[in-house]
Amino acid sequence: SVGNDIRITGGAVINNQAGATWNLATTIGSAVTGGGTFNNFGTVANTGSTHYQLQTVFNNSGVVNTGERTFGINGTFNMLAGSVTGNGDLELGGTFNWSGGTIGSDLRGVLLRTFGTTTSNVTQNVTLGRRRWVNTGTVNQSGASRVTHGGEARIDNEVGGTWNLSSTHATPLAGDPGSIF
Repeated sequence: SVGNDIRITGGAVINNQAGATWNLATTIGSAVTGGGTFNNFGTVANTGSTHYQLQTVFNNSGVVNTGERTFGINGTFNMLAGSVTGNGDLELGGTFNWSGGTIGSDLRGVLLRTFGTTTSNVTQNVTLGRRRWVNTGTVNQSGASRVTHGGEARIDNEVGGTWNLSSTHATPLAGDPGSIF
């Protein structure tokens, strides 16, 4: 609701089940905080008018819809499966473990940002669709992983960023025509 946030403490867990929708519509920028875990198997949707930060462990196997605003995760984001959709930027300021699913957008150039203190671990085949991944943190791409960027997606490893590419995949970075690394 408007003006409230949720604090997950004491190792508590929130499970948003398959078929369920969790709407973020508060006016508080830190919608979910604390030392607990949020497991998403359904849909988490930014339906409000605020830039949101989740400051907890967030495990996604469902859908995250960023809406039109910035959606941030300042904790651990485990992208296990499912998708990130919407036309708001996705900003990750903690540990990002990407082992499945698609991070995309309807619009070309919407950002996926990983910052200076962010460590991104890509361990499986994943897809970046129509987003521009701007990295100034550290990306560790390992195992037989592959990042496919399609729909004119772009990856920018900027000044201060490190991309450790130790994947054994024959084409660890692959893109459609118009995609850029």
